[in-house]
Amino acid sequence: MINLINKESKVYKISKDKSNVSPFILTSPHSGTKYSKEFLNNSNRDFEDFKIVEDSFVNLLFDNSTQYGIAKLDSLISRVVIDLNRNVTDLDKTIIKGNLKNSNFSLSSYGRAGFGLIHNKTQSGNDIYKNKLSMRDVNYRINFFYYPWHNYLKKLIEESYVSFGFAFLLDCHSMPSITKSQNNNDFDFIIGNRFNSSCDNKIGNFIENYLSNKGYNVGFNMPYSGGYITKNYGNKKNNIHALQLEISKDLYMNEKNFKRNKNFKKLKKDLDKLICDLSLFLKDSYLFKNVAE
Repeated sequence: MINLINKESKVYKISKDKSNVSPFILTSPHSGTKYSKEFLNNSNRDFEDFKIVEDSFVNLLFDNSTQYGIAKLDSLISRVVIDLNRNVTDLDKTIIKGNLKNSNFSLSSYGRAGFGLIHNKTQSGNDIYKNKLSMRDVNYRINFFYYPWHNYLKKLIEESYVSFGFAFLLDCHSMPSITKSQNNNDFDFIIGNRFNSSCDNKIGNFIENYLSNKGYNVGFNMPYSGGYITKNYGNKKNNIHALQLEISKDLYMNEKNFKRNKNFKKLKKDLDKLICDLSLFLKDSYLFKNVAE
């Protein structure tokens, strides 16, 4: 069944216990599964290839986090429609019809490969669109999907900073298990901190120690150091910290039929305890105490 979204539909989900607040924010920008009508009318509808790049079930792995006072922000839109972990300028103008001479586009390496703000290639290398996109459709996706999610995230960070003088963002993703063989590693998790620039090392080390003690193999920054969200919002100097957490899909799902596997409940339990312990660590850490006292 196709999940269709329109202007009246919710494009993100915010989960927050207002009675129990924390400087901890958790995001899942790639777990959405909904598509716009404009996208469906112009796409090749290769839904299996679309689902490969979605972070299936990541939002569900962390759905108990709000009981610890954490604000959790999920996207409901498929990243194939618009990728929230890209700069809004990371757009390939060759896929858009019309005169775009004055448009401010700046392609990243992802964008040049077909995986920018609006993906135009599938993982199999096929073209997603039958025809070039109209600027009206592009602006619709940006204004109704991209900006509302990012504006709400900015609001959450600002609220945390005003209340605590400190904010921590954990941006959660999944990676295909083939990443292990491609990069000659056996990592179950990869922590991305932009090579120590987006977050205090003590937070990343806490996560690494917890997961390692649970028997998981944990790496840092290679091949995922943190995307646009981590880079854009992490600001150690201003006591705003951001980490990206990549989870190997084979830990919790069957990557061929896109269904949860028998280990899903165990992993969710381990991650639930991680979020609980990390929340307590943040509240007790010098990062928070130095400002709050």
